[in-house]
Amino acid sequence: MTRKNRIARAAFSLLELMIGIVILALLFGGAFRLLSTGMTGSREAMQNHFINDDMQKVVDFLTNDIHESSALSKRFPPFVAQGDEWGLKTDGEANKLVLTKVQFDFRKDFRALSGQEKFYTKSQITYRVEKGPDQTYALFRECLPFDAFGKPLPLQKVQKTLAEGFDEFVFFRYKEPGGVGDQDKIPSARGIFFRMKMTNQDKNAPGTTRYTANMISSVQLRGSEPEGY
Repeated sequence: MTRKNRIARAAFSLLELMIGIVILALLFGGAFRLLSTGMTGSREAMQNHFINDDMQKVVDFLTNDIHESSALSKRFPPFVAQGDEWGLKTDGEANKLVLTKVQFDFRKDFRALSGQEKFYTKSQITYRVEKGPDQTYALFRECLPFDAFGKPLPLQKVQKTLAEGFDEFVFFRYKEPGGVGDQDKIPSARGIFFRMKMTNQDKNAPGTTRYTANMISSVQLRGSEPEGY
């Protein structure tokens, strides 16, 4: 092979090498983009799962409490016409849920009860929402017990934080279409609705990526008030 041919062959090999490097760079770049997209989608799905899981825990807790309750306040949560629930604010004064749980004591003979004594005791359950220093809302649950004579026992009142980090949490009930008068006589008014919104910040990308979840749920009050309540 002549010197000229050897130089041409070396140049051709160098050109082949450069083309190969470019092709590999394109392949690796495409693979990286696919991997990056997959990781982003997986992270977003995981973050949304965390938010939805937190919300579902609150829904489950509220559902159990409402199903075990016997009475619902006539004022809290407020009644709204369908469509007006979107105008309700988390900071609204009426934005709370007030329930009553009754615990029967069947060991007592109601015929032997004295004065105003009853064969059951009750507890008033109040859910309320408060804004925290980070401008998000926390959901609180208060339990105020009453004695057998119907007197509250404020020293035994218990309060706990049920959940934090809400952007919005609203309680409401629907008015019967065209209904007027005493709302507690409307059967559908025993359905309790709550709307919530929560946003989480991606810890791997602070200040840039946020994941938001919205949920509307409802629970029907199953219990009933005892005779002479």
